[in-house]
Amino acid sequence: MSKSEYTMIEAGDVESWSAETAEADVVIIGLGCAGICAAISAREAGADVLVFERASGGGGVTGLAAGHLYLGGGTRVQKAVGVEDTSDDMFTYLMMNTPEPDETKIRLYCDESVEHFDWLVERGVPFNDTMYKGKHVLQMTDECLIWSGNEEVYPFREKAKPAPRGHKVAQVGELGGAKMMECLQAKAASSMTPRSTGSSARTAGSSASAIASTGRKKAASVRARVSFSPQVSSRQTTTC
Repeated sequence: MSKSEYTMIEAGDVESWSAETAEADVVIIGLGCAGICAAISAREAGADVLVFERASGGGGVTGLAAGHLYLGGGTRVQKAVGVEDTSDDMFTYLMMNTPEPDETKIRLYCDESVEHFDWLVERGVPFNDTMYKGKHVLQMTDECLIWSGNEEVYPFREKAKPAPRGHKVAQVGELGGAKMMECLQAKAASSMTPRSTGSSARTAGSSASAIASTGRKKAASVRARVSFSPQVSSRQTTTC
């Protein structure tokens, strides 16, 4: 794997800061699904947020995906179509199906799976209370629940009660991921505004954009600082 060109440096290692320096409680690099969810959560918690994206807009890999999320433990959709599921069965299946499982992370993911689903719904991501009855890697309809894994296959079925857990965003065809990003970015836009980063683009040698919170800055003992000048590459984020 090649070494990333993006690095983090200590604030004390910077000889000087230009006047064109931005500070925030939280700085997020990349406006994909993880980045936009982190930005929304941080802003809802009252933090100042800066999100940088090299492309002309957000989306990332999620924006090109079909929009399936592996969720279980009794989501609204599972209950609506009569599927019984528990976080324990989901945990057992994922532990068996993962080559090098991190038990702590998988346990947390399963225990909070319903909460993850509800969080997305509350922020405008739509899911229909329907199920695709066939077995396929991708349903071309806007039906939601699908057997996306091997839950019914031996030996998994012997240890955990099988349940369909693939949840597709309510979108016909292959653009569910784009639909999810559209909804999340609309939610983010309600509390953040675009900020031009032209000088950052010149320093990084690529296009870049940022979203900045419009809220009043709060005092914080730990903040992040990003420089847009040649003195500190925009690919370097410092903590101070």
